[in-house]
Amino acid sequence: MKNFYKNTLIILLTVLMLGGGALTANAHPPHSTSPGPNTCLLRVTVDANESRDLTGKNTGGHSRGSYLNIASRTSGGDHGIICMYGLVGWLTNALFFALLAIATLVIAYAAFLFVSAGGNESRVQKARKYLMLAIVGLIVAITARAIPNIVVGIIGIG
Repeated sequence: MKNFYKNTLIILLTVLMLGGGALTANAHPPHSTSPGPNTCLLRVTVDANESRDLTGKNTGGHSRGSYLNIASRTSGGDHGIICMYGLVGWLTNALFFALLAIATLVIAYAAFLFVSAGGNESRVQKARKYLMLAIVGLIVAITARAIPNIVVGIIGIG
């Protein structure tokens, strides 16, 4: 059991490193500004409706990879809020995909235990336990996708 947790942690860190690197690539479109001390890299696209809900102003959409000036409020809206919202969205997406990958591996392992149990009740119980853990992981992953919407609803921006 101890090795299972160790292996799961290694897989999670690998997925986050590989997936996180792709999500945070510093490729930016031609319309964005260069990175500077008062800018933040927007890691997910924030469409015009989300931007308007966050700032209360018509700011238009902001594409992933754009650098937003957070030092001062622009005439279009507060880029700091938009950047923070983008960061939360990126983190919840990374968490979702990592948990989805881990849950898939745990389900495959539980299926292997079921098939190879050969009538051994302790192995069947172990397989059921892992299957239940995978289901809980899927529920957590789905909840992670809903976190930004829940936060927006709680603070009354939407």
